Amino acid sequence: MGNKLIRGGVDPSDFAGSMGRAMEDALNQLLISDGKDSLPDNNEPETRDRRRLFVAIARGVIDHLAANPDAFRLDLVKSGPAITGVKLSSIDHADTT
Repeated sequence: MGNKLIRGGVDPSDFAGSMGRAMEDALNQLLISDGKDSLPDNNEPETRDRRRLFVAIARGVIDHLAANPDAFRLDLVKSGPAITGVKLSSIDHADTT
């Protein structure tokens, strides 16, 4: 696991390892588990259009998270006097229903 969120791009070299790629992989797994055909993994216009959507969503999510860092509450994990990690304790969110 890396320490950066990667928004990604439509070109194959920019798509690899990105949140957009993770979204496409998740959709592909769901399709396969439902007995449907897997998604084509090429650089054809249809694939680029699908990836454009995933990259747009990934960019929106990452940009929104980056613009609202105070929404995250983190707790330090300690072992005696030493800090051994950080744990997400809560996320503040607005209920829009």
